[in-house]
Amino acid sequence: QQSRVYFIQDTLRRLSSHGRSFNLSEEEGQQLLIDISQIIYNTCDLSHSKFAKIFNFRREIHARMDLEELIKLHDATMLFITDTEKHAGRQCIGLRGTIVAHVELFVDYFHEKRTATITSMLDNETWVPADVPSEFQQIIFKFVELSDFLKDKKNASMSEVSKIFRSSSKIEIPDMSDKISIKDQKFLVTNSVLILLKCLKEYFGCIIDMPAVTVNVFKCINESLQIFNSRTCQLVLGAGATQLLQLKRITAKNLALAALCLDVIIALIDHFKTILTPIFPPKSVVTLNDIDRVKRNYVNHRQEIHNKFVTIMDERLTFHCRDIQLKNKWNDPSDNPSPYISLIVKETKSLYDVLYSMLQYEDFQVVMVQVMMAIRGKLLEQYSNIRVDNIGKKRIGTDINYVIDGLGRLEGLKEPVLHLMTLREYYR
Repeated sequence: QQSRVYFIQDTLRRLSSHGRSFNLSEEEGQQLLIDISQIIYNTCDLSHSKFAKIFNFRREIHARMDLEELIKLHDATMLFITDTEKHAGRQCIGLRGTIVAHVELFVDYFHEKRTATITSMLDNETWVPADVPSEFQQIIFKFVELSDFLKDKKNASMSEVSKIFRSSSKIEIPDMSDKISIKDQKFLVTNSVLILLKCLKEYFGCIIDMPAVTVNVFKCINESLQIFNSRTCQLVLGAGATQLLQLKRITAKNLALAALCLDVIIALIDHFKTILTPIFPPKSVVTLNDIDRVKRNYVNHRQEIHNKFVTIMDERLTFHCRDIQLKNKWNDPSDNPSPYISLIVKETKSLYDVLYSMLQYEDFQVVMVQVMMAIRGKLLEQYSNIRVDNIGKKRIGTDINYVIDGLGRLEGLKEPVLHLMTLREYYR
């Protein structure tokens, strides 16, 4: 820095020595222009270095700023950098690298706080549906709106992206809803999902307003999504919530709600990728594919929850079918259904009530087909191990008709119940 000061002082002395005449040769004039340009560059570069030194004294303060304050600092600094570099005629390195380093440090601290918040919310989650204030529905609309915009306009500027992301949605949103909407789908959600959505909005705000740290923030997004997924698995499928909270057991409603929370993130991940693709540095774009792996993990987790419904029902079937093997059971000529089949129908209807009211219809259909196949398989297994006379066959026929007719009348089960029809063929 001292050499730059000496150069400036020397050039100014040479200028003053010419007095007022400035009778310079062409060669001297060109050299003078070069020297003046160098003075301007050195002055700008020196100011950058001085500011960088001040910034480094405030390193920890900057790391703990509010997001909005840091964005203002970042924008003002970048404006100063571009303005001074315009005068300098070339890039000045010191301050640019410093502000990026400070933003990266902020992102680390910011991410640490957000992951702690997400984990705490999950550990205290009661796994009941939450009311959805309009601000969270607004977050969803912004992600979808920005994604749709970038699909249509591949070369959108960052100012256009920021304008859409920061503007209020034109869609009328009620102050409070019982479900969150993503295009034509509606989902029940928990409070922890709402907190995750708020964190994701802040992460994307960092990327849109400070693109230099896109890769760093993307890693934070991925990690936050992974934490939510793995911790949800531990608490619901792993029944960890029964140890942390006053939940006596994990119910079908708890499982269905957890599956819906995963559905929300699965539905949003493709929108996230569409938003990030044009912003991502070309040399790092392969890293963006990591979010596909995160999505697969969510899909696999959701499938495990769906399988759990079938497992639960299979366990109940095993329990209720115990007395099928009793020898004296099939001698009663009564036309009433047997107790075991009445209980199977009752518990299947209970599961139906939960899944039909909570799951997306396609998922409901898939799960109920598997449940019907489990019922068919268990009954065929049990019936094949007993020998009955004509009275017994009639009783079995009555039980089969009861389960098919009882479940077939339920809305949405017409197709799944077809898988039970082979039972009639077996005991026609």
